[in-house]
Amino acid sequence: MANIPIVNYPAFTAGLAHASNLLQPYFTNFRATFGGVPDERGLTDMFLYDLAFTSQVNVQYGRSTTAQEAITGCDFGFTYLNGNKNNQENTILLQAKSFKNANDDQDPVADFTYKSRNAADIQMNVLNNYITNLKNQHQNDHITGGYILYGTNGAIFVPIGTLITEYNNIAQGHTPDQINEELSRLFWRDRALYPLTGFF
Repeated sequence: MANIPIVNYPAFTAGLAHASNLLQPYFTNFRATFGGVPDERGLTDMFLYDLAFTSQVNVQYGRSTTAQEAITGCDFGFTYLNGNKNNQENTILLQAKSFKNANDDQDPVADFTYKSRNAADIQMNVLNNYITNLKNQHQNDHITGGYILYGTNGAIFVPIGTLITEYNNIAQGHTPDQINEELSRLFWRDRALYPLTGFF
């Protein structure tokens, strides 16, 4: 625990907003230039670089390899100490997705039903199970996670519990494409309810 930084919450909050705002013009200009949206891997690289170096946020970063992602369900994560009396260790595990538009008159769609060929289940369930197992193993720590969704308005955070609940509400009798469309419509419409600071 000695090597884990104590987070500065105001700096972290400001850094998240700065990194999210950085993505807005890039996302829009990329789509205008190339006729599609940037890949979430490139967006994540930009997001983390800006958060770590431009914003100077005091957290520990971790990125997953493809093999690790099939086991954990996450692309990257943050670890930090809360700096309170108990100095609790906090871990946030995040899966990144882009809202993709086929045409300007269509609602943006993210791939919530993706399943890696090396994974046992769809990605959201892999992430949820991994978080649950970590919580059971480290009961004194605060462990959470979810999806970070990139779009023309920057980035939002959907907690994994919310995502699983909404998925279960609509999954029965629907194809993966229909599920992606319904979940994307829900979170895009209500994106103001899902700020990046929601994982605190």
